[in-house]
Amino acid sequence: MARGKGKYDPRLLLLLVTGEHDDDYSIAQRLGVDRQQVYRWRNGKCQLDTWTADRLAIRIGSHPCLIWGQQWWDDAAAERTRKGKK
Repeated sequence: MARGKGKYDPRLLLLLVTGEHDDDYSIAQRLGVDRQQVYRWRNGKCQLDTWTADRLAIRIGSHPCLIWGQQWWDDAAAERTRKGKK
């Protein structure tokens, strides 16, 4: 997950997975990333690309369109078209 790439704000995802007593380490474990990545997300230092957003949403039992809305559908379709998939 490169810094600055993507267009999905991970802080929306963090709102869904953060409980009252969660720290960055427990959130990182739940999402399958390291603690430093959660710290970067909290501080707005990077965005998620389409497929990382998809993977993380599924990991928490959701769908990316429920977190990031219609933009995710539009971007996923555009990326599939660019790659020659229907």
